[in-house]
Amino acid sequence: MRNINIEIKSKFDNHDKVRNILKKQNADYIGIDFQTDTYFNVRNGSLKLREGNVESKLVYEESEASEVKNILLYHTQKNSTLKEILLKTYGIQEIIEKHREVYVIQNVRFYIDYVSSLGNFIGIEAQGRNNSHTKEELIEQCNHYISLFELSEWEYIQNPYTGKVDQLTQDNNLDAA
Repeated sequence: MRNINIEIKSKFDNHDKVRNILKKQNADYIGIDFQTDTYFNVRNGSLKLREGNVESKLVYEESEASEVKNILLYHTQKNSTLKEILLKTYGIQEIIEKHREVYVIQNVRFYIDYVSSLGNFIGIEAQGRNNSHTKEELIEQCNHYISLFELSEWEYIQNPYTGKVDQLTQDNNLDAA
C-alpha cells in the first residue's frame, strides 16, 4: 500500500473568501480543532507532538534530502504522558498553538488556520490512500483549488508555523511532493 499526500500552506488573510468558495463547492465542514504542536529537539528531521480536540498524534518527518519525505505517524491521546517523556528525553524546540477549521471535499482536506503570533493561513492537502490517486492527479487537484482561491506562487510556504519558514521558489503550478 502506498499513501501519497500533496500539501500546500499559504499565508492568507481572507478566510471568509475561502469559506464561501468551500461552501459553493459543497465541502463538508468537519469542525474546529484547537491544536498545540510541540516540536522537540532532534538531531535529524522533525519530531512533533500534536495535541488537539479532534486530532492528536506524534509525527516524525525525515530531513528533506529528497523530493519524497518519509513520515511516521503514531496516533495518541491528548494529555498523555508521552509529552512528558519526550520533554525529558529531547527538550522543547518550539510550541505552536493554532485554531483550525477543517473542511473536506472527497480526498482533499482544507485547513483554515489562525496561528497565535503568526496570523492567518490556509492549507490544502490532497490525500491518496492505498494507491487511490497518482501523484499527478493529487497535484492537479491542489492546482485546481490554488486557482479557485487565487493564490499566487509567492504565497506558498513550507513549515509556516515554526521558525523555519522557507519560501517556495517554483512557478504557479504545484510540481513537488
